[in-house]
Amino acid sequence: MLMNFLHKLGAAPNRIKWLLTARSLHRIGRGSHVRPGFEVHGPQYMTIGESFSAGRFVSLQTWKVDEVVDPDLFIGDQVVIADFGFISCAQKVSIGNGTLLGVNAFITDNSHGSNSFPELSVAPNERKIYSKGPVIIGKNVWIGRNVCVLPGVTIGDGAIIGANAVVTHDIPAYTVAAGVPAQVVRHLDSVM
Repeated sequence: MLMNFLHKLGAAPNRIKWLLTARSLHRIGRGSHVRPGFEVHGPQYMTIGESFSAGRFVSLQTWKVDEVVDPDLFIGDQVVIADFGFISCAQKVSIGNGTLLGVNAFITDNSHGSNSFPELSVAPNERKIYSKGPVIIGKNVWIGRNVCVLPGVTIGDGAIIGANAVVTHDIPAYTVAAGVPAQVVRHLDSVM
C-alpha cells in the first residue's frame, strides 16, 4: 500500500506540469495524458484531440517563423506517441485520428535554413528555421520505431511505415512502406 501511495505521489508533479501546459494549448480534448519528461514549445499553436497519449520524453514543438502565417500542429483523437517521439512544426503538421507513432519517431516540416549556397557559411544552428512543406498523416496510420517523416510528405489512411524508414515522399493509403528512402513494399487488400 505504501508503494502504491509513493508511486501516485511521484506522478503528481508530472500531472501538474501537464495540466498547466494543457491550459496554454490552442485546444485540447478530454482524457489526454503524458508520461514524465514531456516537452512542449509553442503550445498556443497546438490542437490535441481526445484520449491523446504520450510516452516518456515526448517533445512537441512549434516555431513561429513567418509574421503572417502561424504554425499549426494538429493531433487528432486517440493518437499515441511512444517514448522519445519528436514533432517539430513551423508550417503545418497534421496527424489523423487513431495514429500510432513508435518509439523514437521523428516528424518535421522544417529544417535549419533552405540549404542555399550563401547559408553554408553559417553554422546550421544559426540559420533561420525554414519549412519545406506541410506533413499530413492520415487516420489509423502506424509509424514504426525510429521512423523519420520529412517535410512535404503526405501519408494516406491506414498506411504502415516500417521501423527505421525515412519517408521523403508521399505514401498512398493502405500500403506498407519501408526502407531508406521509404518505398511501398506491399498494398493492403480488403481481402486477406
